[in-house]
Amino acid sequence: MLNGTVYGPTAALDLELSGVSSPVVNDGVIAGSTRLTIHPSACYTGPAISHLDAQFPSNPPEAGEVFTACIRGTPVLRRRVTFSPSPVKAKVESWTVLR
Repeated sequence: MLNGTVYGPTAALDLELSGVSSPVVNDGVIAGSTRLTIHPSACYTGPAISHLDAQFPSNPPEAGEVFTACIRGTPVLRRRVTFSPSPVKAKVESWTVLR
């Protein structure tokens, strides 16, 4: 397990793990690209990447992010997602195919 945030805004993160029984990263990932192949243990049902609960205020606002998928450096798809931390939920607000 990586205790903290993985920060490599221009790096490619490629993780392949088996028998995972806890979050692989406990405070998020910032990377240029990410490929995760996670095979949890039979009894683990939690997330592969989590956030430290201590960072959320007791009644946090909803937050949003825009994710862009690229092929050979060319943006091809954009997705806007909002996150609600209590309870933790992600909602896809929009998908845009870029031409």
